[in-house]
Amino acid sequence: MSRKFNGNHDTGSSSANPIVMAGLNLVLSYENAAIDRLEKRISETVVPEVKEKLKGHLQNTKEQQHRLRQRIEAIGGDSCNLLLRRANYLYQNLHQH
Repeated sequence: MSRKFNGNHDTGSSSANPIVMAGLNLVLSYENAAIDRLEKRISETVVPEVKEKLKGHLQNTKEQQHRLRQRIEAIGGDSCNLLLRRANYLYQNLHQH
């Protein structure tokens, strides 16, 4: 029987499944990159209505990032946030040139 994974579900395991952990950290890295891009776009945008929409999207993305970190920690993992943010930064800069 498959088990649903949601914000209130206990996995029943003291150690995190490495595949699940890798997937959650990958999604977290996408959220980190999205935050970086949104912050850049907000600083570059001159149209007030667009800037407000981007700020709302940034807030939603930060909330999702926080929920992901909570899930990762709840199942016994480490969000590796600093390492992933650095890797994303390097990846983005390599692909911009």
